[in-house]
Amino acid sequence: WVVIKNKWLAVVNDYLIYYILNLINNIPCCISDREYKLLL
Repeated sequence: WVVIKNKWLAVVNDYLIYYILNLINNIPCCISDREYKLLL
């Protein structure tokens, strides 16, 4: 059961990373380039 739980956590981690990367990639669409550079 521990192995199954660990695999599930790994899938959730992969999904969270993918979701966060998508959010980061979508930031330039939501705000101007100048504001984006200020955030960086």
